[in-house]
Amino acid sequence: MPENDKPVLLPALRAAMGDWVYYVTTMPMSEVARRIRRADEVHKSRALKELIQRSITNRAGDIADYIQRQPQYFFNSIIAGIYGGEPKWFGIKVGGNNQILDADIPESVRETVGVLRLTGQESLFAVDGQHRVEGIKSALSRSKKAANHELTVILVAHKNTAPGLQRTRRLFSTLNRYAKPVTPGEIVALDEDHAIAIVTRELLERHPLFSRPDMVIVSKGKAIPASNNLCFTSILALYECMNIVLDPDKKHTTYRPSEAVLRKYYSHAIEFWSALERNIEPIRRIRAGEE
Repeated sequence: MPENDKPVLLPALRAAMGDWVYYVTTMPMSEVARRIRRADEVHKSRALKELIQRSITNRAGDIADYIQRQPQYFFNSIIAGIYGGEPKWFGIKVGGNNQILDADIPESVRETVGVLRLTGQESLFAVDGQHRVEGIKSALSRSKKAANHELTVILVAHKNTAPGLQRTRRLFSTLNRYAKPVTPGEIVALDEDHAIAIVTRELLERHPLFSRPDMVIVSKGKAIPASNNLCFTSILALYECMNIVLDPDKKHTTYRPSEAVLRKYYSHAIEFWSALERNIEPIRRIRAGEE
């Protein structure tokens, strides 16, 4: 952060978890881009710094594209370590509302709401969310239209000492180790931007081969259990098959394509299954309800 960066007042909630005291605040994207740096400071090794930098470089562009192309974009909170300078917390008295009696407000609430003042001398670096930070920087370098959009930032105290670095590295690895990735099943069921997920749902709801009861099994994997002699396929196998057959443009798995493009994908899927039905007798018999 520049040494003479401007002070800023941030609305914040102060809370504690384990032995961490942290502040939940919001920042405009312009402030995130200006104030928050990469997490390579938590390593002294040049090789480890370069490893973090390389992994960020590979994804920042995709996030920048997401911000620019998807009007409904939304991010999880960024967790940032903060050290140096003299950040100050100013509690705000909660009360004076004629709908809530002062006596009814718990002491924990009274001590939670306030304002955090950053002097501009602090160093902030992303402990979790560094790809988002770099993606935001990249997006704002192309266009300033998202500069005032706000996102949640969680600030945790960091000490630039050997024990402090170890503590922050542990937080960094814990957050990333236990983050739960989106499963293929959740993509098929919920993703409104992935063209093949959308086509797969359409097949399951509309195509005679897949919309009949017991034709498609819902399972965690692609395989059909040996004990099941009714199902034709599984949801994940159908999804993977359509990914291979339709071979979508990469951007159509990240950003929802136009309805015309989606209709084209669906039409190709119908053509594929119609061709299989014409040329493979067991599929014809299943389609006719004979098996």
